Amino acid sequence: MKRKGILSLILCALICLLSTTPSHALFDSDVKKAKEFISAGMYPQAISLLEKRINDKPTDVEAHYQLGICYIKIGNFGGADARFGSIVKLDSEYGYKIGNDWKQAGDEAFKSGRDSQASGLFTKAIQYQPNLKDGIIEMAFAQGKVLFDKSQYDAADSKFRVATKFDSSLNQRISTMYFELGNKAVEERCIGYYNRASNFSSNHNKEIGKRLLTIAEKNPLNFKKYNRYRKLASSYVEVPLDYKVYECGEHPMNLKAGEITKYKITYPRGSYPSIISHDDKIKFIYDDGKVLEGWKLKKMPHKSYYRIQAVTDQKMIIKVRCP
Repeated sequence: MKRKGILSLILCALICLLSTTPSHALFDSDVKKAKEFISAGMYPQAISLLEKRINDKPTDVEAHYQLGICYIKIGNFGGADARFGSIVKLDSEYGYKIGNDWKQAGDEAFKSGRDSQASGLFTKAIQYQPNLKDGIIEMAFAQGKVLFDKSQYDAADSKFRVATKFDSSLNQRISTMYFELGNKAVEERCIGYYNRASNFSSNHNKEIGKRLLTIAEKNPLNFKKYNRYRKLASSYVEVPLDYKVYECGEHPMNLKAGEITKYKITYPRGSYPSIISHDDKIKFIYDDGKVLEGWKLKKMPHKSYYRIQAVTDQKMIIKVRCP
């Protein structure tokens, strides 16, 4: 009987304790337990508790915040963004913490090479905490420069793109870095550097186009190379015509032995061209590599758009008769 009385007293005490315990203390224990789950990486369990808490009390800022953290951890960035949006409506002072959380998520993505994702996460961080912007720019550019100095240009460009998203003025700086590499490189290697330079800024396009045209003009008889570099140059500048139309009349032309005309030669449609030379020691050279020797020809080539190369010193006259 005495034992039953003791048990009854204990039961009454528990009932009194529960009746006098504030309801928010019980709910707070859910948030506390959720934090323990988060620390242990048990995100589904934490999410379940936090969703229950928010359903019971929609204005619980800390529950919203911890749920947003869970969503970041599992990669549900849309869910995190929605949750954090709810928080700042309830308590704007949480914005500073949220900015740091987005920044941390961005840092992890950036270090793992997920640069595009990092860029989006950094954007969120800056929205909540604008003073993070300069540090993000400096960090992203510095990492890109390290890779650039190691000649890891694809990886460098990926990092640079994160920096230039928040500071477009860096495009010119990066473009100049690649432009200078191109200027130091031999003909074939310069192409890749110039492409990268132009991808970041068009400020050097005129100089790039000019060099590519110069390379083409140095190789008039290497037709494949000549045409290739002219085509490459056309991506940067307007490429001038490489032929000249000799109109009706007489056109004196002097060439040293071995010298070749700068332009391909053509004539008006329906005209009758002829060349007066003291020994006919000239060659007609076409872009397809075909070469006709003038001293072996009985008449002018039927097809125009050729260059003339002198075998001996020449003082010629190109005569064009029109109907």
